[in-house]
Amino acid sequence: MKLLIKGDSIMGRDNLTEREQEYENYLSIHISNTIAVWKEVLRPAIEPDFNHAILEKIDTLVEEHDQSKYDDEEWFGYLDKFYPEDKSLVTEEEAEKAFKYAWNRHANTNPHHWQYWVLLEDDNPGTPEALDMPVEHVMSMLCDWASFRYGTADGGLDGDNKGTTKDWTKEINLKCL
Repeated sequence: MKLLIKGDSIMGRDNLTEREQEYENYLSIHISNTIAVWKEVLRPAIEPDFNHAILEKIDTLVEEHDQSKYDDEEWFGYLDKFYPEDKSLVTEEEAEKAFKYAWNRHANTNPHHWQYWVLLEDDNPGTPEALDMPVEHVMSMLCDWASFRYGTADGGLDGDNKGTTKDWTKEINLKCL
């Protein structure tokens, strides 16, 4: 099993397997949708209330969204969990363990995840402390969440018919402001 190979990246490889191509396609669509939610929905909605420097910071964060998922340390954990091989050399238990490592790395290296902002201290391990999440990362997180609804006919996944991304994002935006 390939687990936590530091410094390698899937980016630039020509010989992706079919399942790697499927995962890369999914990831590309997710990133594109995250960017589209920002540019087409959330940014226009908040622009009048935010200063230009913050908006540019969010522009950059959203453009760089989820790039760590292309690193081998995350790629193979997600790949084996969500795109398993029929005759995989990786057992379901190994895939689950690899995914947990990949998710932990992803959440703790990407500040658009709320988990990044939870402090676990050595002297008080049972009591996590929530740190303030800067607004630019909150906005990036909202784009990430909304991206899963973006571009679907009913505004949701798996028959979740709770409104369009634009309606959902507007509602969250109004509550945040």
